[in-house]
Amino acid sequence: MTQQINLLRTVKFTYIFLLISVLLSCQKEPPELKIYPDVSIELCPFFYSFEREAAKRGVIVDLRNAAIKGRLTKINGSAVGICIKHDMKEILIDREFWERSSQLIKELIVFHELGHCYLHKSHNNQTATNGTCESIMRSGLGGCIDFYNENTRDDLLDEFFSN
Repeated sequence: MTQQINLLRTVKFTYIFLLISVLLSCQKEPPELKIYPDVSIELCPFFYSFEREAAKRGVIVDLRNAAIKGRLTKINGSAVGICIKHDMKEILIDREFWERSSQLIKELIVFHELGHCYLHKSHNNQTATNGTCESIMRSGLGGCIDFYNENTRDDLLDEFFSN
């Protein structure tokens, strides 16, 4: 009887061990960071997110082939981001602004500048009746209040990636 109990325990332990091994081996590995040539590593996740959000809305974006550069630097004046469109395209984001900003605000500024450099969008200062900006392409000079948050993000990105 003791041998049967020990055998049952061994079988039960082996079964549990195999089950746990199978479950752990089926977990997906974390996604690799997508790297873009000549883009600061801090900006790469936002470039990738730009491509993913565009794809969700049926817009094909290939920032790697567009060869848009991106870097953090000191920007003099009141601008926190700039899109340069001369011989090459490059977005510059003010490093001090970046370091004190939330992930959502970082996304907003990178998307705004990529809106200029990749989507060729101009500023849009349309204001809702409650005084909030209707677009993430606002200039900052139009008097509307930014309202980019988890609740409004999808609607603002729908507008952003349309036409």
